[in-house]
Amino acid sequence: SLADAGNYQVVVSNAFGVVTSSIVTLTVHCVNAAGANPVAPYLNWAMAATNIQDAITASAAGNVVLVTNGLYASGGKSMDGVITNRVTMDKPILLQGVNGAGATIIQGAWDATSTNGPGAIRCVWMTNSAILSGFTLRGGATRNSTAQPNQSMDGGGVFGTSNSAAVNNCVIINNFASYIGGGAYQATLNNSSLLGNQCGGTGVSAGSSGTRSEEHT
Repeated sequence: SLADAGNYQVVVSNAFGVVTSSIVTLTVHCVNAAGANPVAPYLNWAMAATNIQDAITASAAGNVVLVTNGLYASGGKSMDGVITNRVTMDKPILLQGVNGAGATIIQGAWDATSTNGPGAIRCVWMTNSAILSGFTLRGGATRNSTAQPNQSMDGGGVFGTSNSAAVNNCVIINNFASYIGGGAYQATLNNSSLLGNQCGGTGVSAGSSGTRSEEHT
């Protein structure tokens, strides 16, 4: 919660003495789609960002980004210069939906002509050790399949750079990939549901170990 923000130290003592750690600061950033006064770095609800990407940009490794109820269908960032991700977790942070997947939706986009194509937007891209928790990821897609498979074709719902990226307590629904991982590619899924996702290149969601899916081609 926002109340967890602040400075922390660990003090360890025994019969031989006392050791005190250095100070560690936990910084929490806030996002509210209905916010009226976004002011970076979005450190309270009154000045919350109105799209998730702005708050991630303002954060640093180890920070927490809290997202309150709403539909998040704006903003985004590309990591490869080819496909935009509605949310790009390009640093190891915790991105947390305050009231869970039923209340907080990250909306991707399908290409208007071909579902997977130049107008498609993936829901979430995640770097190593990033944690996503408590969201519905829906309506994401990828670029069209080509003769040379590439990462812009994988993970319509979520793309993890490795299985150290963790997706917890999420619903991943109605996403498409032209090659691998209609719902999820390579991230580790914990207590999450995959529903109605499709991929064109293979009948499984995972491009490597660490992911499971109920995908259907």
